Amino acid sequence: METREEFGIRNLKEWEEKVKSIFPVSIPKKCEWTETEDMINVLNWIGKPSLNHMLLPNGGGLDLTSSEVAIEGGCIKLFSGNTFDIVKPKRLIFNSLGGDCSWDYFRLEIEPLDPSGVYDFDTLDREELAYLSDGTYLDRSYWDRGYYDDDYGNRKEFTQEDTVVSRYLKEGAFIIVAKTSIYNKIPATYDGRHNKMTDEKFYDYMKCSRIKFNK
Repeated sequence: METREEFGIRNLKEWEEKVKSIFPVSIPKKCEWTETEDMINVLNWIGKPSLNHMLLPNGGGLDLTSSEVAIEGGCIKLFSGNTFDIVKPKRLIFNSLGGDCSWDYFRLEIEPLDPSGVYDFDTLDREELAYLSDGTYLDRSYWDRGYYDDDYGNRKEFTQEDTVVSRYLKEGAFIIVAKTSIYNKIPATYDGRHNKMTDEKFYDYMKCSRIKFNK
């Protein structure tokens, strides 16, 4: 059995290897991708549950396992295991603080997304929906009930390909860090503070955090 200390050492080493494999010659202070295919490729490269942790715009977090194009135009899926969220990506940014890679992180910025129309309100930052494999959205309450009615009033059971998804409607940002990074070990960072800062402001915040930790 691997101890927590051994996992921490392995995790940060794997994170460093992943970063260096993206930038084999020299790790830049900053790199940015804006093409959807490029963003998906990078997210898939670092997408591994035991490698990373992704902090959500409104607080909380989950392990990113993969990404792919969504049915909705201009959108992608962010998978955590068998479930996924739907976002409209604006750009994916890599930021390095220099030195060891344990403080290096990725920032996925997203654009506003029109509400699905399932609900009558559009003031939330995200909407949670039942998702059918053909791309149809339903009220989340149907999922809790375990079935829904089709257009002809016939009762339909959910399949294994159906799931519950969150669609992020407002402009915002996700932060992806090494799973055992110092930043991820601080419970307070689960409050979504990165989403209240610009990329530049958050970078400065991370630099200050590293200085405080090193002291």
